[in-house]
Amino acid sequence: MKIIKLSTILVLIFLISTINGFSQKSFEGHIRYIQESNWTKRMASLDYISEARKEKMDYMWGNRSGWKMYKNLYIKNNISKYENSEDETPGPERDMWHGKKETFFIYNDFNDMNCTDAFVFVNKDYILQDTLIKPKWKVKNDIKEIAGHICMNATITDTVRRQNIMAWFALDLPGNYGPDRYFGLPGIILEIDIDNGATVISADLIEQKEIENEVSLPKKLKGKQIDFDTYNSMLTDYIKEKEKQEEPWFWGVNF
Repeated sequence: MKIIKLSTILVLIFLISTINGFSQKSFEGHIRYIQESNWTKRMASLDYISEARKEKMDYMWGNRSGWKMYKNLYIKNNISKYENSEDETPGPERDMWHGKKETFFIYNDFNDMNCTDAFVFVNKDYILQDTLIKPKWKVKNDIKEIAGHICMNATITDTVRRQNIMAWFALDLPGNYGPDRYFGLPGIILEIDIDNGATVISADLIEQKEIENEVSLPKKLKGKQIDFDTYNSMLTDYIKEKEKQEEPWFWGVNF
């Protein structure tokens, strides 16, 4: 997809017109994303893995180094819920992942600025409940089309996971929603690119329609309750452990 550079003045025009439009309309509906990870690129992004081991992994996984899966984002009344999709995974990777189901959803209530997330971390169930903190995005001046919508990019660095994140947000879709744990831009995030293609989460279906119970929380939540500080501490310790073993930390982590 061709990326176009915009002048600073044009960027301001886009942002002002978009933000003004937010007060006149709001998005309600469903966005389906396809998440694609490339194991070779993910391995290459780990600075503690030796070149010899990276070459071995590239040799082992070179012909099937990627996998894909669908995710759903539901939006209604300033609430979003992101979860795994039941849609069949495209491509030959579906045989590997078919039937693999884990508890996973990210529920953000932007009315009260809090979240309730359910996920598996190293084979254990957790429920994360905490206050939402808006990421400190740096808005850039590139644009490209995603799923029929003109998008602008912004970047941020994840210091815990040591990842460089690029987000593309739609200029004509109101709301600060986005896939996974990403939000806080002046338009719905339609694509996330982690470490230059190591993992890409991109919208492929956008439906503006009435939503019923898709944004509701389950009546019963299974898992140990934690907050962001606890989880980041857990993840930091886990990454350090994997560094000593010279193994990828992202195996067994889906959040």
